[in-house]
Amino acid sequence: MPFLRILGLGSNNLVSKFPEFISDSHSLTFLDLSFNKFTGDLVLESIFTDLHNLENLHLAGNSFEGPIPPRVFKLSNLKVLELTGNNFSRSISNDIGLLSELETLYLDFNFFDGPIPPNIFNLSQLKILELTENNFSGPVSNDISLLSELENLNLALNSSDGPFPSKIFNLTKLRHLNLYGNKNLFKGSIPLDIRNLKLLESINLGSNQLVGPLSMLISNLTNLKMVGLSDNRFFGKIPSDFLKNLPSLHVIDLSNNNLSGNIPREYNVHPILEYINLSGNHLTDNGLSGALPHCLGNLADKMHCIDLANNQFRGPIPTTFSESCQLRYLNMYDNQLEGLLPRSLSNCKHLKILDIGNNKMGGTFPSWLFTLRELEVLVLQSNKLYGPLRIPYREAAGDALMAMQNMQKPLSTH
Repeated sequence: MPFLRILGLGSNNLVSKFPEFISDSHSLTFLDLSFNKFTGDLVLESIFTDLHNLENLHLAGNSFEGPIPPRVFKLSNLKVLELTGNNFSRSISNDIGLLSELETLYLDFNFFDGPIPPNIFNLSQLKILELTENNFSGPVSNDISLLSELENLNLALNSSDGPFPSKIFNLTKLRHLNLYGNKNLFKGSIPLDIRNLKLLESINLGSNQLVGPLSMLISNLTNLKMVGLSDNRFFGKIPSDFLKNLPSLHVIDLSNNNLSGNIPREYNVHPILEYINLSGNHLTDNGLSGALPHCLGNLADKMHCIDLANNQFRGPIPTTFSESCQLRYLNMYDNQLEGLLPRSLSNCKHLKILDIGNNKMGGTFPSWLFTLRELEVLVLQSNKLYGPLRIPYREAAGDALMAMQNMQKPLSTH
């Protein structure tokens, strides 16, 4: 097919090695074989030799293996290279820097190793760089600042190490930054230059070795919709005005740090915050009582997910859940909560997951929970519930999973 310009075979169940006829399609500008069952080591093939006009190459979601074929680096018109989710491996040749027109590069979810090739930072037109979940190692070069057009940078789940790659913050067009899960790796505090990223919409620095108090610099990035700082070593109180300048924020994850003190009341009045995860810290409502904040019910009117597990909250759960409750997920596992489970939780009609396990909740089993028709997971284990287990609304229980073992007295079903 010498005159074929566009070939789209993506999202089928095609089983083969790389189709041989493609090597004769010299006019191809767009080739999509993604999400099929193609296999083989492409280095052994001569398929890319004469595809000089190719601009878009999509091979994601197959089982190709081996290194990236050297001939790919000679496709001088290539603008999009997508190899996501294959079995490609070994280090990437520095010849990748020859793809001077490249704007989008997806190498995520493969088995590439070694350092990120230095010449990748010569791709001055690059807007998207996705390297998630490979085995890249070593520090991130300061030359990353040369990618001045970059809008999306994802280096998550690799083995990078060394000091925090502060030159990333010279990339003023960045909208999405993900450095999650480089466990050996990024150490120290968040650099001051983060304030340069005025256009940033999402940032995930979770599962690193970052330390220090929460940086108010992040709260000055007014376009942020998602903030992920989980599994680091941040300490101190959550600043009361941390959310003040983040009107577009939907998601915040501060879990598994060393934060202490109270939950700022500003979380209660944020207009569109939907997901908050503060689990695995040392939070109380104040330094004396450690009670859950009474505004919890008001938060539930706006948020879909609240996770306060593994903290030091104690006392009763507030009874302020209203008929406007929007919660889908509520996790207060492993605190020191006591008293009765508030019946006002029955107002949370969309609740799918409720975990109050490993607390000191008492009273008889709250059978009114089975009015929650959308409930899928119910965990009440390791509390002080007692007496018979009565389920008067058996038909409303849906597929709820009840994990209520290790209670003070065994429950019998009537």
